[in-house]
Amino acid sequence: MRISFWGGAHEVTGSASEVETGSFKILVDCGMFQGGKQNEEKNEESLGFAPAELTHVLITHAHLDHVGRLPLLIKNGYTGYFYATQPTLELAKLVMEDASRIMRYSHEKTGRALLYNEIDVEMVVDRMKPVNYHEPLQLKHGNEAVTVTFYDAGHIFGSSFIEINDGAKRVVFSGDIGNVNLPIVRETEPLPPGLDLLVSESTYGDRLHSAPGGRETDIQKCIEDTVKRGGVLMIPAFSLERTQELLYFFNDLIEHKNVLPRVPIFLDSPMAIGAMRVYRKYASS
Repeated sequence: MRISFWGGAHEVTGSASEVETGSFKILVDCGMFQGGKQNEEKNEESLGFAPAELTHVLITHAHLDHVGRLPLLIKNGYTGYFYATQPTLELAKLVMEDASRIMRYSHEKTGRALLYNEIDVEMVVDRMKPVNYHEPLQLKHGNEAVTVTFYDAGHIFGSSFIEINDGAKRVVFSGDIGNVNLPIVRETEPLPPGLDLLVSESTYGDRLHSAPGGRETDIQKCIEDTVKRGGVLMIPAFSLERTQELLYFFNDLIEHKNVLPRVPIFLDSPMAIGAMRVYRKYASS
């Protein structure tokens, strides 16, 4: 088994890891590089590998730095399928569509390269294959087979860490993992025993997060102070997970704990609104 990293190693974004075993060439994620002009220009460079040679693509979760370059695989000759949990596939569609709109706006305004368009995104969507947590999926190529199993990573809705078993080695790719004690996602599952290798993200490995219980108190205080002043509270938030987490807190503080006044709440993000539909659709999964 040979593993190559085409992004997300020695840097935060652009996750893309290739596993070669036997006749298989499996790519785990293909995300967009983000974080300033120097990083984003990497999206216009060569992928570093030949998409036409890939046999399968696995997706850990729907954040842009893990799915943002999937359409480039199709444009460069990949003819296989994209495997992920159903919520991840539906959220990834929203994320790629949003990225396409932003790129088109940037292209029309500044002439910046248009990496892909809505048609390219639809070609990815047409090749999506949903998988369930804990159900081993046998991938075949010629007379060979490998087994892939998805586990709940507890990062965002539908997120996974993925085990690849070629019969000789068992390796897990973590994707992004955690946080803990969040109300709208399950906890990160324990790793399966007997692994030969763990490839883990470490974005926040050098810092401590505030305790989850303190977030609701901070939100409550901000809203109370704003209402007392007769003001408007504007909260910039990531469209996936953070927005839904905030709305959950608002609902809990107003409807269940009765500690906040009933004030109008406006959600101004088409992608976040689309994501809410996915959350409602799979709320019990």
